[in-house]
Amino acid sequence: MKHIIQIIITILLPISICAQLQIDWQQCYCSTEDDIPHGICETSGGFLVLGFQDGDDGQVTCTNGGATWLIKIDYDGNLIWQECYTDIGGMNLYKSLTDSGRYFICGGCGLEPYSDVRSLGIGIIDSTGVFLWKKAYGNENGITGYGEYGTPTNDGGFIGATMIFSQGGDITNWFGSLDGWLVKVDSLGNKEWDFTMGSANQDHMYGVIQTNDNGYLALLSSASDGVSGNIECNTGSPTQFDAVVFKVDSVGNSEWHKCFGGTGTDTFNNAISLDDGYLICGNTSSNDGDLTGSGWHGEKDIWLIRTDIFGNVLWQRCYGGTKREWPKKLFQTSDGGFIIFGDTESNNGDVSGNPSYSSRTSIWIFKIDSIGNLEWQQCIGSHAIENVYSVVQHDDYKYTLAGRMSFSPSFDVDCSNFIYGSDFNYWVLGISDTTVNTTEHRIDNNDITIYPVPAENTLNVELPANFDFQDIMIEIIDIKGTAVLYLQADKLNTHIDIKDIVPGLYVLKIQNDKTIITKRFIKQKMY
Repeated sequence: MKHIIQIIITILLPISICAQLQIDWQQCYCSTEDDIPHGICETSGGFLVLGFQDGDDGQVTCTNGGATWLIKIDYDGNLIWQECYTDIGGMNLYKSLTDSGRYFICGGCGLEPYSDVRSLGIGIIDSTGVFLWKKAYGNENGITGYGEYGTPTNDGGFIGATMIFSQGGDITNWFGSLDGWLVKVDSLGNKEWDFTMGSANQDHMYGVIQTNDNGYLALLSSASDGVSGNIECNTGSPTQFDAVVFKVDSVGNSEWHKCFGGTGTDTFNNAISLDDGYLICGNTSSNDGDLTGSGWHGEKDIWLIRTDIFGNVLWQRCYGGTKREWPKKLFQTSDGGFIIFGDTESNNGDVSGNPSYSSRTSIWIFKIDSIGNLEWQQCIGSHAIENVYSVVQHDDYKYTLAGRMSFSPSFDVDCSNFIYGSDFNYWVLGISDTTVNTTEHRIDNNDITIYPVPAENTLNVELPANFDFQDIMIEIIDIKGTAVLYLQADKLNTHIDIKDIVPGLYVLKIQNDKTIITKRFIKQKMY
């Protein structure tokens, strides 16, 4: 028999829950010059963080002169060891998909057989930072040096991506000016195939992912003339760039490509392969053409496109404020939505709570549902400059970020080992979503029963017997982040009167000093 308890319900003034995230720990690592981390991976006992250092002082002890800087830290942010590399750049760090103790490094390099020019470097290190192999890919003319990208592949190999300006060596095709280039290697670094995307005009490469069918999706920005090369769209001007997504199969054969854009500059730089298509992200400066009605806010927005498996648009939307935003990482969450990590200069439009001064950048994190509706957002930063470069997703509610910062302490930035007078530092921080995270005694959301779903007049909540009922508070929160009901309960079973709230989607939040649990439910119309 269910026990009916007394509930005191207080209708409160709107309470914003735009601040979803808390910093669980943070630390900075630096020389006295510019130090920028580009990659982070979880490893045994902590994290590996890879980037560049310029100062050869401060906490840097492993080299004379600027170099790629790899550090290992434990879960509390303590520096365990470090390595420096002078012959391969630290633009990317990825865990092998077939060997958890090995990690790919990708960046520009000066390795043989192209030691006199900049080439695409790919290598594997073990968990102690020792290279097992490293190789150069390109030709005797080199590559542009505008960016090197890549991702590990399901067969234990790696696919690298960069921009080229000539043919020969490892490069089979070149269409003119700057082209995008993919090179697939096996687990030992042996080249398997390469593929060029471009035209006689400039075509810029910004990333590549492996797709669920073991093919690849390349992300570009192109000023194609629509005639030369293999990018068919015509932007109308050699200085106007459209965003391009190019799909190739598992052995490098072209399958399809799509171009999107307006009269501004449009770029794709990341994507997620989904069961029924793709979520693709980039930047846009356009408010016309394919972006008509996308909600562009001004200057440069983060731009998301959801497509089917053939690249046909299901929905698209811009996110940001009237200044500039950049997307860096995106992840799908278990509710079918997505969380996006990026940077912002704005403090209006979709962006609020930016602590930086005079349009300096802060880290911007926001969550959308499966059809692009903004659910919440938060800025993390100081009065100075912060950027995010790489993110480890532990689960829906816990992430570790590698970024850069330039001053501490200020607002969210509080590093105990910050060196005053230093320039940019590695900034590594663990964050958690306070709406679903449990700090001590974790209760699985599946242990909580709510019914009926949808509900009309009453929402019934059954809590597990091991739940600590001391100081338990319950909130019902609408999709705008406003608390519409607030109550207390002290027994296993609760009956909540919801007849006075309007129909729609809500979040039930149950919290005490040890646990936070959320459940979504729908209040339907009464007929």
